[in-house]
Amino acid sequence: MTAWAAGKFVADAIAPFVKKSGIAEKVNHHNIIIPGYAAQESGGLEEELPGWKIEVGPREATHIPAYLKTWKPK
Repeated sequence: MTAWAAGKFVADAIAPFVKKSGIAEKVNHHNIIIPGYAAQESGGLEEELPGWKIEVGPREATHIPAYLKTWKPK
């Protein structure tokens, strides 16, 4: 949440990182889970990363383990 509030966790920063890092070749799915507090970035990410599924996860980090137990890549 701090990075998002500081303007560092935004689609214009995340998308180039995903493209340059080679993540697409290292995973067997194209799903990105973003924090619930950064949900408004999902539209920008969908535009910047065509072919990727952007999912909004829980707002609080303490809820990540429960979320991942029920998460299924689409």
